Amino acid sequence: MSKAEVKYPKYKVELYAGPGAQDPVLGERKGDQFPEIVQYFGTSTVAGRMHHIRFEGDSKDYWVAGDQVLIEAESSKVRITCDASQATATGNLGRGAGTEVICNN
Repeated sequence: MSKAEVKYPKYKVELYAGPGAQDPVLGERKGDQFPEIVQYFGTSTVAGRMHHIRFEGDSKDYWVAGDQVLIEAESSKVRITCDASQATATGNLGRGAGTEVICNN
């Protein structure tokens, strides 16, 4: 389980079916009612920074925008493919995306 922090609690957080730009919105949660603890599976940079999460007691998978929800994952690894330096790749993931970034050039 990982800590989740909503960046703008006054706004609703959209819950997507996948990380792509064409994936539908499955629902939304009020920012001030978003759970503080979520199950975190990883971060995708396919269409922006999207976090793959699941809520406690809910078997559905959701994706949330990384600019709306910050994830503090204490024991996760994020593997991305990039052409840039590892510092750039880490910066693109944002705060709290994971403890290790592996850059495959």
